[in-house]
Amino acid sequence: RTLGEHINALQVLADTDPLTHLLNRRAFLVFAGDAMNYFRRYGRDIGILVIDIDFFKRVNDTFGHGAGDDVIETVGRIVQDEVRTTDKVARFGGEEFVVLLRETETNGALALAERIRNRVAGTAIAARDDHGDINVTVSVGLAMAEPGDRDIGDVIERADRALYEAKSAGRNRVVADPHLLAVAA
Repeated sequence: RTLGEHINALQVLADTDPLTHLLNRRAFLVFAGDAMNYFRRYGRDIGILVIDIDFFKRVNDTFGHGAGDDVIETVGRIVQDEVRTTDKVARFGGEEFVVLLRETETNGALALAERIRNRVAGTAIAARDDHGDINVTVSVGLAMAEPGDRDIGDVIERADRALYEAKSAGRNRVVADPHLLAVAA
């Protein structure tokens, strides 16, 4: 029994980002791959949000890396608080997060992305060493799984392209995969 508990504890450590306590990339991809299989078999919609903290390098340069960690932790907590229990949130790397939305439609995914964006923009994060509050924004890209997708990587790639379009358009915004919007029109 003790061995089983230790193995379980090691699995949690292996699957968890140590800073945010969210899933890490590897663990997320397992859940996302399973969701993609479910999408293929039953046609139940899944969406991906890719969320990136805008101008994050400025936070580290201005307030220090400790404050940068606080910002990453706070944004991760906001994202986790906004999603449903059936959704999965991961720190995908650096200041980027990915959300797997199971059984959701485009409008619901867009509404969630906007809630996250607005909540982050409205949150003052206390900086370490009495430097005052840090205000950050996020840019969000959204894509929904499509029958022609080879795997979840295709969906993440489209959401990532939408994220970069949000950044190019001025940041602090949500952009959906243009193909998604053409299908909805």
